[in-house]
Amino acid sequence: MGVALVVLTFPSLLYLASLFLIRKLRKGLRWFYVILGGLLVFGGGACAVYAAAYAGDQGGITAFYLQLLTLLVLIALALGVVVLQAVWTRMDRVRQNKTPLK
Repeated sequence: MGVALVVLTFPSLLYLASLFLIRKLRKGLRWFYVILGGLLVFGGGACAVYAAAYAGDQGGITAFYLQLLTLLVLIALALGVVVLQAVWTRMDRVRQNKTPLK
């Protein structure tokens, strides 16, 4: 029972902890991560709880794998946003350093 509680709450806790770290992202990327990540984590958690409650023994296993999938997708989303931020910043620096042709 304790392991199930940890598995069900870990993605939500990881998402809430990551909100502190996204302060340095651009405003658009920050909102993108907050909205999409929140929908993913809390929607995935709700689906996992539903599967665990109404599908018997197989539902518990399904809930476990749903939470693992939610966690992996959240990590991929966070890495994607960080990479997009780096590329966006690099493109801005390149654009600022260009001088007009004479």
